[in-house]
Amino acid sequence: MRAAQPKLDPSATRIRSGRQVESRPRVFVEKTTAMGYARVTTVDILNHFNWNEGPKTDLVRRPTGGRTVTGSKLGPEVSAAYPPGIPLDLYWLSFAIYLRELLHPNLVSDVESLERLVEIGYPAMCVIHDLGNQPVAKAASNGYVQNAQAAKVRLERWQKVLAKRVGGLPPSKPRALSDDDPERAMLLRLAAEDLAAGYASSVDATFAGRLRSLPADEGQQLLVAYAGPSTHPLLLRNAVALLGAYPTPTAQKALELVVSQSKDDVTRLRAYMALARHGSDEARAAAVNELKSVSPHAALHVLGLLRAPEGVKLAQKLL
Repeated sequence: MRAAQPKLDPSATRIRSGRQVESRPRVFVEKTTAMGYARVTTVDILNHFNWNEGPKTDLVRRPTGGRTVTGSKLGPEVSAAYPPGIPLDLYWLSFAIYLRELLHPNLVSDVESLERLVEIGYPAMCVIHDLGNQPVAKAASNGYVQNAQAAKVRLERWQKVLAKRVGGLPPSKPRALSDDDPERAMLLRLAAEDLAAGYASSVDATFAGRLRSLPADEGQQLLVAYAGPSTHPLLLRNAVALLGAYPTPTAQKALELVVSQSKDDVTRLRAYMALARHGSDEARAAAVNELKSVSPHAALHVLGLLRAPEGVKLAQKLL
């Protein structure tokens, strides 16, 4: 038998009748999404910013002259719309990089933010270039954030840096490479259509889906063909970004050529970061060489990924 419970004397407790005691809040545990890790409160956050218009994609154009095509023959123009529209994820990511600088200028690295925007490429340049027309930037210039004048100066400087390092796209649409072999020409056309349909820096899982579904040896050869310096910038940058997903000697050799020969900052930075992720000695050698440059921050990041001692020495100097 269970022992009888003692009766409680209400007068012995401090709780008086009529007083409500709140229970401890329930702990709710669920899986955290990638957006949660990015500290984004809602996936469709930009839909709530209805006072911001989407950025234009034809703000800056490269001159038509000064580029000659050598080597492979050119085929027909791609059928995809040109230039591709700015996807929502790249709009928000580029926008968020600026917002972090706007809200916490003393906690965010200015040079690292710029390097990230350069790696995103043309979409980031369009977003930052168009921010001057957006209400969030106007609010900053009107004094709704701390040190509004500094925020305005920073935005103008970012626009100049990105216009120089990223640049615009040529007015002409990309053209597929051609080949005397009908099957090869068909595959080159397929690759061009996929590469011209969007931006490799986006998280769109369907981007270049047909190209990426080809056998690895076949797909990477097509990407290598479009990773040449005379290729249309949109195809070139996307091809180099996708090559970074192939941990093969063929892809690594092509990326090393880009790092050593390319004059395009976006393409070179993407190849640089891909080699670092794969632990390439070429990336380490290039990073050590760039430590002497005016802006060694990308090199420091690469050396950190490679766990190279040269990075420790540089970090100590910067600190």
